[in-house]
Amino acid sequence: FDHSDSRHPRVRTGSLPVYNNYYDGVSKYGVGATTASSIFVEANYFRNCKYPMLISLQGSDIYNSGAYDGKGTFSSEEGGMIKAYNNTIIGETRFVDQTTESTQFDAITVSSANEKLTNSYSTVSGGNVYNNFDTDSSIMYSYKSDSPDNIPSIVEENAGRLNGGDLSWDFDDSTDDTDYNVNSDLMNAIKSYKSDLVSIYGESSSSNSETTATTTSTASTTAAPTATATTTSTSSPITTGSYIHNFTVDGLESDFFSINGKLSTSKGTVTYGDLTLTQCLKIESSTSIKFTTTEEMTLTLVFNPDNSSNIKIDNTTYELTTDGLLTLDLSSGSHEITKKSVGNLYYMVLD
Repeated sequence: FDHSDSRHPRVRTGSLPVYNNYYDGVSKYGVGATTASSIFVEANYFRNCKYPMLISLQGSDIYNSGAYDGKGTFSSEEGGMIKAYNNTIIGETRFVDQTTESTQFDAITVSSANEKLTNSYSTVSGGNVYNNFDTDSSIMYSYKSDSPDNIPSIVEENAGRLNGGDLSWDFDDSTDDTDYNVNSDLMNAIKSYKSDLVSIYGESSSSNSETTATTTSTASTTAAPTATATTTSTSSPITTGSYIHNFTVDGLESDFFSINGKLSTSKGTVTYGDLTLTQCLKIESSTSIKFTTTEEMTLTLVFNPDNSSNIKIDNTTYELTTDGLLTLDLSSGSHEITKKSVGNLYYMVLD
């Protein structure tokens, strides 16, 4: 959150973790909790964030000129509860936890991520308590957070558009850290921005009245295939072959394919013949599958049946069938599967 003002996030009624974010020069507040929400704020890096965390109508939210005046700065709703662990906070105007303020705190700081909060801590407005959703394995996903001191470098390297995008802006920390007015120079840069986008899913950006695009005669949205590609709509599964990888069973582990990417079990179930596939490899910018063949072989990929994505193989774009399948004849040599557009790959075979 680079010199934005607030609401990252501002939560009403929900339960959610907020971890490994970089708050850089935030002139109002970072995380705001209202209306009986429960927020676990973990391993974030706050640099010159005026109020890193706020609970509505208590603590720093109502602190003014050395006293609690009861006038909330970001919400008039009753409070939600914040549990905080392992955050780095530098240059804040004010942050207090229960160790210094037993009732007028901004968050409950704990010494362990797995620590459960008791009902002895409740919000001044509404008497709401923390629901400990983050320690309930039946509803909370598993993850591993990075050290907060590493977050600025991780975020600056990886966040935002691919390869940093084509619009960059450097804030003046000496003024922008505390100024929440619209930055007129940045606004002008955004308004005068011209996109170099050529097309989206094969449709020329010139057909979209909301997108300003510059195209050139040398641009091509889909490279001509160098291999012979055939597609099929058959649902008969290939369950034998030289090399099979079922992401539901095998995950990322393979003795043949070198797989780099992230798995997901929340993208739906795919039925391929008599196979029920429940886990997929997310096709993202960082995803790659590398392998080497010593003879001509046929590659079959199985995506979601309703998947409209395309895929790149050896830097050439191929279109999937409406069944989410691709069958491609490959020559011998080294090959790589990478993203053309976002998709979910469940199964692949080389035969």
